[in-house]
Amino acid sequence: MKLKTLLFFTILLTTHSALAAKLHCPAAGNDDEENRKIARRYFQMGKTYSEKGDHRKSAESYECVLKLVPYSMAARIQFAKALDSLSQFTRAREQYELILNDVSGDADAYKPDIRARLTQIKGLSDKPLPKDDDEEADSVAAAELKKQQDRVKQLELERDQGKKELERRLKELEMAGTGNLDAQRKALVDEFKRKEAEKMKELELRLQRLQELEERFSKTGPPKPQYKEVSTRLRKIGIGLVAGGLLLGVATAGAGIYSYLEQGKFTDTTYDDKNKWKDDELVLWSTSKSKSLYDSINTINGVTIALGVVTGIVLSAGATLYFVGGTDRVLVSGSVTPEPTKTTSWQLMPNLGPDTAGFVLQTSW
Repeated sequence: MKLKTLLFFTILLTTHSALAAKLHCPAAGNDDEENRKIARRYFQMGKTYSEKGDHRKSAESYECVLKLVPYSMAARIQFAKALDSLSQFTRAREQYELILNDVSGDADAYKPDIRARLTQIKGLSDKPLPKDDDEEADSVAAAELKKQQDRVKQLELERDQGKKELERRLKELEMAGTGNLDAQRKALVDEFKRKEAEKMKELELRLQRLQELEERFSKTGPPKPQYKEVSTRLRKIGIGLVAGGLLLGVATAGAGIYSYLEQGKFTDTTYDDKNKWKDDELVLWSTSKSKSLYDSINTINGVTIALGVVTGIVLSAGATLYFVGGTDRVLVSGSVTPEPTKTTSWQLMPNLGPDTAGFVLQTSW
């Protein structure tokens, strides 16, 4: 009975630890009163984290409140402030705009300060989120959790193999039928019981450690979010243009080298034509080799210049798109809702004045 209980406990821990990796914030139910009850706990949690200066966990707490009670203006205001403190200005501006557009009157007292703050953070870029001190500890704990689970499975396998080995040796002993069978049988069983007791002791200790790790994960919640920077489509186009510009540059250099070699041939051919003319031989420019090489060199020089101009344009456009395009911050793991994708836009507008006229290019990213 004890063995069955331990085995069931092992399976329960393994299954429950996998569930712990889900989003820690509970999903909103159909009972609005129950949602508000849970949301009040997370609101208090966010307030506590904010007082401790942990704005990252504070933002996660208020975000959970809004998932449960989307109409909570108090939670939205605190969520916006937490994002602002984290220098996540893109998301903070979005939350501030939602507050300003609210018509319920709950946020009227905050709107003047919010408008002033929006002016201050207008155009500011987001900064990387601060490192969470619990990330490394959670990673170590997760590794230990897996190690303990693997060892528990291995112990169960060794116990099964030990039983089969005992049965095999007892059968061999019965078939041999020599010596004191009872004494030999007792020695085999005693050895099996000793090894079994050692394995059971280790199994109980590891199950206890598994329970401690499981309780820790159930309190701390899911793993912290991990982000990566990926190039935007505009930046990828810029990279492609730069690569194409480099190839055009190689072609330009090749055309220049070929033109230089042709000029050397042209010099030698012209020298030969002059010698023929000195020897009173008839040399017509229109039909001479010098004329043919001269035309060829002019054509090659024209192609070289054209390639050089195109190369410069392509490289300039590629470099511009590369720096303007920037990167998007993408959530690759963790429980926090991914941040909104950054967008890049541009506008070409006419600019007219008393003495000047032209166009103005405006970009935002």
